[in-house]
Amino acid sequence: DGLPTSFLLLSEAGLYVGDLVCDASLDDEDNVVSHHAMINFPVRTHRSGEELVGPPLSALETDYHYVLLYPSWIVAIHKLGRDKGIVLEQKIDPVVHGQA
Repeated sequence: DGLPTSFLLLSEAGLYVGDLVCDASLDDEDNVVSHHAMINFPVRTHRSGEELVGPPLSALETDYHYVLLYPSWIVAIHKLGRDKGIVLEQKIDPVVHGQA
C-alpha cells in the first residue's frame, strides 16, 4: 500500500503521536487521525541523572521506539505498552559529531 500509518510531531510540549487513517471510503475527510497522544519528554537521563535541557533537536519513530536527539544525548523511549520510559541513552560529544 505504501501509505503512512502513523505520525510524530515534535513540539516544545512533547511528542504528539498518533495513527493515520488513510482510507478513501471515509465519510469524514477531516478525521484522519486516531489514537493520538502527547508524550512528555524525559527530564533526566535514567542512569546518570543528567538533566536533558529543552526539547530535543530532532525525533524519529521506529516500530518500537521514539528516538530523541539532544545536543549531548541520544535517547530512545519505549513506545509500546504503558511504560514509556527510557530504554537507551548514549552520551555524544558535540565537537566530534559536528554540533560545536
